[in-house]
Amino acid sequence: HTITQSPFHSYASTLARPFSEWRKQSCSESFQYFLDRKLRLLQRHGDVKLTAVTKRVEIEAAFDSMKAFRATRFDTMGIADPLQKPDALSFYKSIGVQGAAEGSAITYALSLGDRLIAVIFGLIHQRTFSFLLMGFDFESYRNYSIGLLTIERTISARVNEDDVCFDFMIGEQPYKKDFGST
Repeated sequence: HTITQSPFHSYASTLARPFSEWRKQSCSESFQYFLDRKLRLLQRHGDVKLTAVTKRVEIEAAFDSMKAFRATRFDTMGIADPLQKPDALSFYKSIGVQGAAEGSAITYALSLGDRLIAVIFGLIHQRTFSFLLMGFDFESYRNYSIGLLTIERTISARVNEDDVCFDFMIGEQPYKKDFGST
């Protein structure tokens, strides 16, 4: 058997307490400034809050919103989104609900005032958050970098839960390195 290296790499960021210290050590000053500026601009429209959704109805509604957020974005990029397939959406909803009950998965909702603007979902194992899915209201908030803000808020929440790793999983997106991943 021949072993070949995949063209995809996995990126993970080692987490540490407190979050403010992790952020200072892991993110460049310019990236921190960028995120702070985007957050201040977004906060002009209301309170920004990340909440873990734990009830079946909340999780299923969050996944439905994520699907809707992703539909437009993926269509614009010309990429097929697996969440648009009913079987895939049903699968992830069931993992979200079951994982919330067992502590092996978590769904977070980012809201602006009373409006849901982003959803992020991941698995939790051995104090590692593995980031699987995200969707955000790109159409309404394209100038606020809410995807990056959602990731930052999620990292903060996971640091507070004593996680030691935020795994961005596979893919070569440059933003992963902005969060100190290797």
